Amino acid sequence: MLNTVTNEKVECFTSEVLKGDLLLIRKHFSFDWKSEISKSDTFKLITLSGNFIHGLISIRPKDDCLELRLIESADINLGKKKLYDRVAGNLIAYAAKVAIENFEGYMMTISKTAIIEHYCSSYGFVQIGSSQLLISHPHNSKKLVDLYYE
Repeated sequence: MLNTVTNEKVECFTSEVLKGDLLLIRKHFSFDWKSEISKSDTFKLITLSGNFIHGLISIRPKDDCLELRLIESADINLGKKKLYDRVAGNLIAYAAKVAIENFEGYMMTISKTAIIEHYCSSYGFVQIGSSQLLISHPHNSKKLVDLYYE
């Protein structure tokens, strides 16, 4: 992650969401993560120096690839005054690492129409036709891991 005030890289790690995290998640996230946690593997992104959850990602195996179901940054990491940048990128790179280990690097997601272009231009996903289905090929997943796990 990148601290937007100091412009310094901040070390962080991804770990599984625990039941005790739900209260903090309700305060700082808008998706219904309690429901999502029961449907798939959900992971949180936190800095090495603290325990605040800066972002969440929900992933699960789907056929021969890894499905990215939901990704969300905490409210303090949104907009022009966000505290940390690259939160979503770190979470997507974590998913790419899991995809490389288990699915030769293949990932897919069904994106909201408004952010399809962002996923394609920022994270290298490829849109399938004019659908909302986006995929990341193995070479792209490796690029994501290399970029965010420097």
